[in-house]
Amino acid sequence: MDSNTHHSSAQIKTGSNARPVKLGDHFQLVLNWYKRNAKNLAGEEVLTGLHIKNLLEVLGNPIWNNIYHCWEVEQKHMLVLQPYIEHQFDPGRFVYFIEAYNTN
Repeated sequence: MDSNTHHSSAQIKTGSNARPVKLGDHFQLVLNWYKRNAKNLAGEEVLTGLHIKNLLEVLGNPIWNNIYHCWEVEQKHMLVLQPYIEHQFDPGRFVYFIEAYNTN
């Protein structure tokens, strides 16, 4: 399952019709995790203290497409992101995504 599929299910779950996120907007970053080879959300956590500009740098500056604001967290990103997250990354059991939601 790709990141776009995960984003769509999370958007339906939250009922979010938020407008596209821009770097200057107020935002909330949410970590979602799914059991490997499963479709159901296993857990989620709001990230605190991490600015979206820093997140994009950690993730290798992915392209914004003005539709989806969801990025897969790869194992190489986990060490840098762990200080912002209470959940302990477990890449052997879970697949991780970070979503950005506009809070304006």
